[in-house]
This record gives sequence, structure tokens and C-alpha cells, in this order.
Amino acid sequence: MYYVYILENRKGRFYIGHTNSLERRLDRHNDRTSRVPSEPLTYTHKHSPWEMVWTEGHTTRSSAMQREKQIKAHSHPTGCGETPFRAGLKKGGRRRIPTKESAV
Repeated sequence: MYYVYILENRKGRFYIGHTNSLERRLDRHNDRTSRVPSEPLTYTHKHSPWEMVWTEGHTTRSSAMQREKQIKAHSHPTGCGETPFRAGLKKGGRRRIPTKESAV
């Protein structure tokens, strides 16, 4: 089983990714010692700690990757203003992610 996931940190920043092990992936994002010491900190290491706020299961890695791409397309502004993704996450603390049907 593969998963698409969304992480949020204390400052309200989000990270979207996919994995076949949610627990291991969250641990890696939050473990600043898991990186190569000679390399700069990654985005998730730099802005940790993270909390997993949303997941969605998929039977294939390909399907999970397509869904991750679809969600990311909704999370970046194409011009001015809020995106549907960010606006949905801010409404009353509810975690509203575009559905597969509405994101197509």
C-alpha cells in the first residue's frame, strides 16, 4: 500500500509527499540527524517538527504519485490570492483536501 500525505508544522507550513510507510517517513522528516552531515538541511529538516494532518491510501506507487501531483497543483498559487487547497485548510481548522473528482 502507498500513501499520499500532508504534513503541517507549528508555523502553519505544509509539505506534501508520498510513501509506502507513513510512520517511517514522518520519523525521517522530523529526524535532523538522518541527513548526510556534509549536505545542507532539507526543507523538512529545516522546518521541523512536523505533524501528519492528512493521508490517503493507494494500491500502486504510480497512483500515489499522480495524486500527490494533483494535490500540489492545487496548493500553489497560479496568480494572485488563495488556492483552493490553502483556503480549505484554513476554514475553521478543517482539513478539506480537493477530492479526486473535483481536482480533475
